[in-house]
Amino acid sequence: MDRTAPSDPGTPPIRYVESLDSIEPAHLHGFFAGWRHPFAPDEHLRMLEGSDRVVLAIDTETARVVGFVAALTDGVQGAFITLLEVLPAFQGQGVGQALMTRMLERLSDIQTIELMCDAGLVPFYARFGMTPASGMVLRRREPKRMRQDDGSADGPAIRFQDSLDGIGPGLLHGFFVGWSNPPSPATHLRLLKGSDHVVLAIDSATGQVVGFVTAITDGVLSAFIPLLEVLPAYQGQGIGQALMQKILEWLDHLPNVDLMCDSDVVPFYERFGMLPSTGMVIRRPMGDSNRTPSR
Repeated sequence: MDRTAPSDPGTPPIRYVESLDSIEPAHLHGFFAGWRHPFAPDEHLRMLEGSDRVVLAIDTETARVVGFVAALTDGVQGAFITLLEVLPAFQGQGVGQALMTRMLERLSDIQTIELMCDAGLVPFYARFGMTPASGMVLRRREPKRMRQDDGSADGPAIRFQDSLDGIGPGLLHGFFVGWSNPPSPATHLRLLKGSDHVVLAIDSATGQVVGFVTAITDGVLSAFIPLLEVLPAYQGQGIGQALMQKILEWLDHLPNVDLMCDSDVVPFYERFGMLPSTGMVIRRPMGDSNRTPSR
């Protein structure tokens, strides 16, 4: 979709696009202001190409990209807005608000939309109905591989797999404990299939999935872990820790790994080198959608 928005008098009109057609690295200079290790334009383009949703703001006079927003999603339950940035010369003209509005329209089929931000930006995101939430972040410049867990646990023998081979809805019962409107096993399987990485914990005796963790990523800069859950009967056996270790191994080439969590599980995630951060979130009942999903 391509839309041109009116600009203030004396400023060039801005065009908004939702694809990367005709976008080249030369159009992406000047971003990541203030970053210690800013991405080069070619890396920026690869990050946008790896995202599930993008909206670009383009100066119609120069064809230069002057703002962008990118998001990751499993297409069902979770979405994470990784980056929103407007070039300094174009700030204060409503470009950031227009980008965020358009991105939320593109994510209107998703139940939970989350992002991380500095505390000073909370009022901006609150305009869109987002509310503050606690999150955890892992920031690293160099890849770091964590120790491989042996998967051992007291109780039933647990095996871990990082694919959905042989997994059907019948093996996914009992999850989303405490949710007011939990996804069905069929919907659960859809969100697993829509994720970029999954790790499952399986009871070897029954074949039942007893724990899982998912991640969505652009493959270059950011990853977000939407869900980590272990069935109540299997908690306290180290399964959650093993799942987290294994998903971080999949993500060890990325500098940014984020997640949202309740305050009582902050100590759990701190074991993996994650630090508390400010997040913003929109939560909608599962199935509360007013448009067809878009990619």
